[in-house]
Amino acid sequence: MHWRTDTGKAQALDFGMRAPAGLRIGGFPLSGTGIAGDLSAWEREAGDRNVPGAKAIAVPAIEHARM
Repeated sequence: MHWRTDTGKAQALDFGMRAPAGLRIGGFPLSGTGIAGDLSAWEREAGDRNVPGAKAIAVPAIEHARM
């Protein structure tokens, strides 16, 4: 929940991940070194290319509802 003191309104945030519709799985080969070890429980990608920047596969914090 995010409370805006300037407007007196609350916003609910959904931190569930979503991948872009145009994502191509071939662009994220697995490294073969096991589980990623960060917040995810999936296999590590080569170069961790799914984690930082524009190629990150999930975008958190989508505004869910306004109250």
